[in-house]
Amino acid sequence: MARLPLVEFRNQRDPKGYRLEWECGVQPLIRRNGRVREDLKDCLPLGGEEYLEFANVKDAEGLLDFVQRYGALTWMGNSVDCGERALGFLRVAQHMREMLAAVKSGPPRLSDELLEDLSFNALRIQTSLIWDPVNKRVVWQSRTSELIDSLWAQLIQAVTRGDQLRKCEYCDDWFGVGMGAGRRADAKFCSDDHRAAFNNRARRQRNTSGAAND
Repeated sequence: MARLPLVEFRNQRDPKGYRLEWECGVQPLIRRNGRVREDLKDCLPLGGEEYLEFANVKDAEGLLDFVQRYGALTWMGNSVDCGERALGFLRVAQHMREMLAAVKSGPPRLSDELLEDLSFNALRIQTSLIWDPVNKRVVWQSRTSELIDSLWAQLIQAVTRGDQLRKCEYCDDWFGVGMGAGRRADAKFCSDDHRAAFNNRARRQRNTSGAAND
């Protein structure tokens, strides 16, 4: 059954795209290619699982690809004079991965400190009760002003409603399973391609081990 998007936010992106620059040759900075604020175009509404795509980002190039598709993470990313420091958002993505692992494991890995951190991020999110016509029940809807807050809102919604999440055994990316997630509840891989790649790698390892023992 389809899920109602529970985060009300519509971002803008530069149709000319974004690029990586390097401050002092060390700090990667994501900047827009366009130079006029009025050139920004509306993105599609969020679907609900963009937070998983963001949490799975592990390098500056991956972060740039995410921004190319969903727009800047904060207002600074669409400023003609500023930009967004990639390393800070990569740390946020890593923190989200750690948070997902802790929630899945439960206490003691899910510490009071991590729960307080989730609560702190929730402070930037406005919420209201709405009627979900698909599931025919009252649900919380979040409203945010920046994409990064929307991603936190999605994560909080997911963990508090008990979404089933798993790490791919091939690439270690997080993905959703079960009803409405697009993957079976017993899925071990984020895609059929990664399932095939995992099996092919295991087959090569068995063949190599067998040849070494001959």
